[in-house]
Amino acid sequence: MPETWEEIKSYREEKGLSLEALSERLRLPVHRIMYIEKGDFSDADPVIIRLHLKNYALQVGLEYGKLLELSGLDQKKQTHTPENYTEKTIVKKTRSYRGRRKEPSKVLIYSSIALGVFLLIFGLNKLFTHLEIRDDLFEMTDKQRFALDHEQDQNVDSLRYRPVIPQVVRQTEAIDITEDMRILSEFSVTFPVRLNVFPRKTLTFRHEISNDQPREDYILKDRPQSLVFNRSGRMIFHHTEDSRFVFGDLAFREKDYSRVVVEISSEGQAFVYVK
Repeated sequence: MPETWEEIKSYREEKGLSLEALSERLRLPVHRIMYIEKGDFSDADPVIIRLHLKNYALQVGLEYGKLLELSGLDQKKQTHTPENYTEKTIVKKTRSYRGRRKEPSKVLIYSSIALGVFLLIFGLNKLFTHLEIRDDLFEMTDKQRFALDHEQDQNVDSLRYRPVIPQVVRQTEAIDITEDMRILSEFSVTFPVRLNVFPRKTLTFRHEISNDQPREDYILKDRPQSLVFNRSGRMIFHHTEDSRFVFGDLAFREKDYSRVVVEISSEGQAFVYVK
């Protein structure tokens, strides 16, 4: 196993793997691979470097853990636990004077006033309700008045009977977001499926999962993120201009694509829509 980055570079050359061939496999420029083989990652993003090191080790046939150890990215920050300092508090014992008259607290006074107001309002409400019911007992209904009146006039005004016109119910039709998009690629996958996103600018996405609530989130500019499909569903990305997507063997980036939809059916069939 090579111990230095120079030995790693020599190991790669002995296997007959050129920079151009490795660049095509990793989908990275040649200067990025040369940067990795130098081993100086002080000014790089640790998340992206770990991803590149993992892919590099897989293609060259090395151990990812060894590369991570050489890069110095496996060092964990030590947390400092401050000492527990205890402060002694001197409590002065006091003694109440005998015979001192205790005054009621303000909380007790306010609580008694609030309870009295509540009982007064409740009693007045019950009284008014009782009076309204008694007044209704002495009022005649329309049916009783009609029975006491004289016989109803036989000439009935036809305007009193108006036909009921049915109201028109407006129907709404749901339109799927992919109807105005074109299919970029279609292939079969097996779960779980990983989707790597390298955003050129901050983009938003919506993860719609079968038989579950959708989840909405965003990915910051120049902060790559790896998303996982554990079951059927789809992800809808907005503001995807000039962003790079790596999905299985498919990788694409186009400055004119403002919306990307990745959908996977329950049978494991993947569809990539763009607009």
